[in-house]
This record gives sequence, structure tokens and C-alpha cells, in this order.
Amino acid sequence: REEYRKHPGLLKAQIKATKVFMDSHPHSSIHRHYGTVYDKFYGELFYHSMREYIDDNEGSIFPRDTKAILEDYFKIDLTI
Repeated sequence: REEYRKHPGLLKAQIKATKVFMDSHPHSSIHRHYGTVYDKFYGELFYHSMREYIDDNEGSIFPRDTKAILEDYFKIDLTI
């Protein structure tokens, strides 16, 4: 997380590359666990495990705006 705070452009580049992967592999397991590319990075950066992320977000009435949370935390526009 600290490396991304020092170099937020690296986070944006990795999000962009992961989005390309997700778009070109619609049946990969990543889609079962994360709704968006921002959800994936939020889960990886702020939770200790995928299970912890899923348990915390499963059945939530108010879904998190993970893109906005990441943008606020890393102080960068993550629009891709």
C-alpha cells in the first residue's frame, strides 16, 4: 500500500492492465469474487484475505464505492 501512496501512477497502470485482463477473460475466477476492477484492488489492499473481503461485503445493503475510496486514499483520479 505504501508503494502505491508514493507512486499512485503505478496503481492506475495496474488497474488498467487488470481491467484489460478482466475484459478479455470474462470467465476467469476473478469475476466470481469481485464485481469490478476497483473492487479487486480494494479487496487486495485493505483486507488480509479474499475470504475476509467476501465475508465483509456479502449481502451488504449499501455497496461500497470502491473507486471513490481508492481515489480518496491514494489522491489520484483512477478513471480508465
